[in-house]
Amino acid sequence: MQLEGSNGAVTLDMWTDDYRKTSYLCVTLHYINNKWELIERVLCTSEWDSSLRKTADNIKPAIISALRKFGIDGFYSKLVYVTDRGANIVAALRTVTRLSCAAHIFNTVLYTTFKPSQEDMYGEEVTAMIDSAKSLVTYFKQTSLQARLKKTLKNSVETRWNSLHTMLESISSQYEDIRTLLEERGEVDRLTNLDEEALSDFVAFLERFKEATKALEASKTPTLHLTIVWYERIRRHLRASSNDSMIISSLKEKCLSILQDKFDIHRLHRLAMFLHPKLKSMKLIADSSEVASVHSEMRRLVKDLKDKHGSPEEQCHHPPPEKRVRVSADTLSDVEDSSDEAPQYQDEVAAYIDHKTPKNDHFDILSWWQDHAHLFPNIAQIARSIPAIPASSAASERDFSCAGYVIQERRSQLKPSTVDDVLFLHSNLKHHTTNRI
Repeated sequence: MQLEGSNGAVTLDMWTDDYRKTSYLCVTLHYINNKWELIERVLCTSEWDSSLRKTADNIKPAIISALRKFGIDGFYSKLVYVTDRGANIVAALRTVTRLSCAAHIFNTVLYTTFKPSQEDMYGEEVTAMIDSAKSLVTYFKQTSLQARLKKTLKNSVETRWNSLHTMLESISSQYEDIRTLLEERGEVDRLTNLDEEALSDFVAFLERFKEATKALEASKTPTLHLTIVWYERIRRHLRASSNDSMIISSLKEKCLSILQDKFDIHRLHRLAMFLHPKLKSMKLIADSSEVASVHSEMRRLVKDLKDKHGSPEEQCHHPPPEKRVRVSADTLSDVEDSSDEAPQYQDEVAAYIDHKTPKNDHFDILSWWQDHAHLFPNIAQIARSIPAIPASSAASERDFSCAGYVIQERRSQLKPSTVDDVLFLHSNLKHHTTNRI
């Protein structure tokens, strides 16, 4: 494990299989190696001792044990942990730096938005639509009607990100075909609460959240800098529009209030944005004092590195390392910096701020830092640590999805240790094969 010079991050979560009800703890390590490659490695999907309660006092030793197997338990307090907001995991990590999974927060915001409350003017209508959609999907799956549709109707699962969008979109995109099939059976009343225009409005409302989740759960490129970007994009999306129906307008108002209450912007989110060369002016942060605070924090980090390793001038004589394969990233054209300003080299942070960055929709942050590490050696070291932190804990979700394929009805008697071994090999051999290619 190449953690020297890059502290990295850990994502973790717990899961229970459907067959033997065995609980597992998944721990995944994220770091940027000395070739400027973003590495995601599953360390374990280990069986949880059924005699132990899933308390903070039991979870913390289990995490340290997973790190110890790879000789990196000494990094426990240096790593950043990205998890959901489960009270037991939050408490287990109270002595280290922990970030909430951004995708999980967006999902929670939507779930709370659609949860009826006494204050909701249209709560009953929204609930009726969702319940009718679930009932319709179940009916089509239990009859021969599903086979007569071009696409499979999907049901919504509360814990699965974007599943409400997936369900409503699967109905909306085939609405006329569904109506025709129901008319043949004299059961068109099943669409009573599923108005076609309203369905389309709901799908459009949820689409932006799906885009955010997909961007934040990426595994091949850094994502932490996108947290603030997508938070602001969602806030703009929730602004009232003259084209909104009364229901959508009400949902937007409620959703915006919940979003602003639940979403926490951490200093690491701001630093990650600053470390993205196309976002370093931090235009999305309106408070100039917050921007100044980020600059001060970066200068402090640079000073600490200079005091520890020597001045940047002593490190600048090394040629740029071998170029890595570039990976296309999310376009940031609506929020990125201008590259017209002339550089002024007061110090390393100031030089970085003023450095021209070419406009490029396929900009690769890791390739950029690999090419410019000799110009900004201290900031580059920081850029191997903070951008390695994922915006979401999607790595654990991916591991559990793989576990679902491994533990099936005909393989339900697999030993938990075998499941752990299979998922470990899947994660690490996949990375090994990718590097060879």
